[in-house]
Amino acid sequence: EIPKIKQIVQDIVEKQMQKPRCELVGLGRVLGPELSGASDIELRAKLVESFEHYITKMVARVVQSLDSFTRPPVDFKCDWADSLVQRCHIQELWGPQPPSRDH
Repeated sequence: EIPKIKQIVQDIVEKQMQKPRCELVGLGRVLGPELSGASDIELRAKLVESFEHYITKMVARVVQSLDSFTRPPVDFKCDWADSLVQRCHIQELWGPQPPSRDH
């Protein structure tokens, strides 16, 4: 569950409800023309439902568990690479670096 989604959605809906009905309801609008005769309470409920669904779906697309990006080092073990890499290579990459001449 997304923290504070209900409050975020409520804030969005309140801003939307301040707009004229013709900007909210109709073809190509936030809500379809079938809701043109709906009461404000019905519009508000439908907006909450729509925005909650949309935000949840949108966040689900971008949020991935950390486990999907991390793997244990042993998964990258390679005998061929291990035979080539020597201590001097490790030191060059991750050891203390000499001061740069530019600074």
